[in-house]
Amino acid sequence: MSDHNSNLIDRPKSGDEADLLGVNRYIKALSNFLSHASMPTTIAIQGEWGSGKTSVINSLLYELCDTAKAPDKNKVFHGIFLNMWEYSLLRTPEESIESIIRGLLKQVSLFIELHDRSNPAVDALKKISKSRLFKAALTGGKVATSLAGASAVNFAVDKIGEMLNGESEEEEFNPAEFREQVARSIDECLRLDREDGDQNKRGFMIFVDDLDRINPESAVQILEMLKNFFEVNCCIFVLAIDYNVVVKGLKAKLGNKDENDERAYRSFFDKIIQMPFTMPTERYKVGDYIGASLKKIGYCSEEDLHVKVIDKEGEENDRTYIQAVAEITANSTGSNPRSIKRLLNTLSLLQYMYEQDSADSENFNSSAKTYVEQVINYAFVCIQIAYPEVYRLLAKEPVYTRWDRDTADEFKINSFDTFYTSWCKSNDLEEDAPNEKLYQAIITAYCRQGSTWLQNRVSSIINILVMIEELCSLNKKDFDLIIPAIIDMSSVTAVNTEDDKKVKVTLTKGRQTLLDFWVKFQDTAFENEEFAQLFRRRKPPTDYWLNFFTGNGSCKISVSNSLQKGEVCIYVSISSREIFNLTLEHKDEILAQVGEPFQWVSFDDVSASGGKGKTAFIRIYVKKDLNNRDAWYEASQWIAATMVSLRKALSPYIDKK
Repeated sequence: MSDHNSNLIDRPKSGDEADLLGVNRYIKALSNFLSHASMPTTIAIQGEWGSGKTSVINSLLYELCDTAKAPDKNKVFHGIFLNMWEYSLLRTPEESIESIIRGLLKQVSLFIELHDRSNPAVDALKKISKSRLFKAALTGGKVATSLAGASAVNFAVDKIGEMLNGESEEEEFNPAEFREQVARSIDECLRLDREDGDQNKRGFMIFVDDLDRINPESAVQILEMLKNFFEVNCCIFVLAIDYNVVVKGLKAKLGNKDENDERAYRSFFDKIIQMPFTMPTERYKVGDYIGASLKKIGYCSEEDLHVKVIDKEGEENDRTYIQAVAEITANSTGSNPRSIKRLLNTLSLLQYMYEQDSADSENFNSSAKTYVEQVINYAFVCIQIAYPEVYRLLAKEPVYTRWDRDTADEFKINSFDTFYTSWCKSNDLEEDAPNEKLYQAIITAYCRQGSTWLQNRVSSIINILVMIEELCSLNKKDFDLIIPAIIDMSSVTAVNTEDDKKVKVTLTKGRQTLLDFWVKFQDTAFENEEFAQLFRRRKPPTDYWLNFFTGNGSCKISVSNSLQKGEVCIYVSISSREIFNLTLEHKDEILAQVGEPFQWVSFDDVSASGGKGKTAFIRIYVKKDLNNRDAWYEASQWIAATMVSLRKALSPYIDKK
């Protein structure tokens, strides 16, 4: 990767840069439209943050306009670019509007000065700019605009002490006078252009960017100002602002009284904006953009992009590397270029970490990830960025194909049993049968507790997780090993909330002993190949019990270690009466296969002893003093072997036929 850039810079595309998203045809059409548009006119470029609005402005500026610093007689407009974010920094809303007006007038005067620095129009613009009009008219919100039907052009502003002609006599000033002076200055500039042999110039194109980055109420004030002060012949305004920002600003300004407000908001927007242009994000060629970017950061080569990573019956179901990546992106970050850049920068950092691990460990060749592992890694980074809440669940329990009802409890999903019953019916599944799609129900239930946006993205999240499953199964990858390793590495780039930050606490001696035992137990147990095939590693707890999933949501096998009593218990928790009764009928067969004296505790027995009676047990207690650490290895071997025998004996009754 040393021959490549490690990151992608979040900056707009310049006008002459290659079009990787496939939007040039839209920009060309917009450019042709504007070059023949009647004036004055105003268009709005609409789209969410990071969707490429500034890139469109840069392209239009490049195609249609010259600048005061780079005059060009072949261009049809003089271009003026105003960045609202820059003008609003460290300024009040009134100061921002004043600064914008001064900036715009200065830009117009610079074009005139290219021909004649002593032209009276330059002096007139400077006189306007230096007058107290702005502070008098704008400070304290004194500009009053009517949205109810009266002409906004004819509103009156407060009296000011210095008029445009420089006289000190006070008189009422109307924006029409201001607008007329601006119009005369623009006409004079175009006259001078023609005298100088520039017959192509039609007028000024004024680009106002980042209106959606400032306070929405301030954005509305700026729109009012542009409409009332600068709507003159030979001017086209191109505004980067979304309709929703206008609505927020009008609600703050006018309040939200009744359902008719929406009509008033739309009327305001339509009065100022003659034509909206919505960023065509749904038609972006995301695959081409991501492919070029992945190569740029050195994540893969051109050849890698065309390797088939999903090969199923029927070519329509196959996926190449880049097709899989594009599909995962569509289901997560979407087509927003800024989100994709952040995603790829995260991916690049993780690749450097993999390489560092490879350099530090002779036994860990992390840089040699297969194509499939690269795509899986990409998928989890997408989930991390687009759905951080879901990523945190995966970080807790990475092997999501083994999630069960206990997992739902661990994730604090409200009323999951009720939801799961309904979910199974709608998906034509048996509630008590082992369900390999249980994680989909858990994801769905979890998202239903979240924001409306998260609720609407459930199918997209599940699509990604299903693809990860397919990538592993079709390419014979060990899901239980690969997924935890990839998530573990990607977790360093996760953005956590304060609630997610763990505070390290000092454990009591007993709790520390339990934690150490469960670490030792699992290290020993997973040396047993049959155990490793039947169970998955769990996070070592500081409690006296540890649960293992069987693949059947109604049945789990657990181990408890009572240090005070000096005994170990292996027990099966069964919530299905049908399954419990079935095992009871075959008790002798099960005991013969296990070779240990397990006891059956029925639902009624549990109720009689003061329990809720919702779970029955098959269990055995064995005296083992595990305060003695020297006894841990032998005890762990016995527990692991017994759990394997028990799980195999229960298989005919709990595994899906």
